[in-house]
Amino acid sequence: AHSTAHVYEATLGYDFGLFSLSWNTNFAGADYAKANGKRAYSSYAEAVVPFKLGGYDFAAEVGLTPWEGAYSNELNVTNIGLKAAKNIVVTESFTIPAFAKVVLNPNSEQAYFVFGITF
Repeated sequence: AHSTAHVYEATLGYDFGLFSLSWNTNFAGADYAKANGKRAYSSYAEAVVPFKLGGYDFAAEVGLTPWEGAYSNELNVTNIGLKAAKNIVVTESFTIPAFAKVVLNPNSEQAYFVFGITF
């Protein structure tokens, strides 16, 4: 199981309309191993709430690790994020979908800013 650099992950999610929930667990491959040598089944759960404000599409998210694994050594909030998205109109028939996102990881005391465009 640990003889590969690949990680195999299962994801279960549901969109309730007002919010969505997802659960992700590494089940095979190069997952984190605990001190006793056993697979951690590293997992991550996330809740996302989309909303609109001032002509932008927003998404607020909170994610956590439920136990020791690849992302944290115990139950921890590892992601607090806010994403804003808007289509930038270039011409009447061409727009560029752009987004910006601020991500905080309270567990690692890190902050990130991401900007991107989608095609």
